[in-house]
Amino acid sequence: FGKRESRICVCSDRAKASACWRHGGEVKEKWLAWREDIELDYFSPLFNMATVWRSQLQPGQSHSFECLFLDAVTFKPEMMKQVYANVGRERHSTRFGGEMLWHYTMDFGGDGKNLTHFWCDDDGVLFDFVSSSGYKFVLTAKDVAFLE
Repeated sequence: FGKRESRICVCSDRAKASACWRHGGEVKEKWLAWREDIELDYFSPLFNMATVWRSQLQPGQSHSFECLFLDAVTFKPEMMKQVYANVGRERHSTRFGGEMLWHYTMDFGGDGKNLTHFWCDDDGVLFDFVSSSGYKFVLTAKDVAFLE
């Protein structure tokens, strides 16, 4: 024990899901009503990249998602609302120089109080992520030969 882990298993009828999580020696399970349009989120920009890719938001569009968010420490899942918006393409300063990137915002919780900004390339790769609470993720390397 002393480890953290979480598992989400969608049942074969796609109407419900089981969320199990372990923190220390304590294991818990929660059953949830499930739909294909529910997004998953955790303290990693990879989940935001997946939501951007699945949503296919056009410039100026926004969409509200129900999201199963896993707590960063305990992995306890909680349903919440998130609102993503595609602000448009703009030049953004990155550690690789100025890049033309898509600017997105995410309203974490859907109440307008926790606005996050992040920038992705045309393929949805996230370059910069700045949350309202000060968390920041930055892409640190890219394979230029692969991208060209």
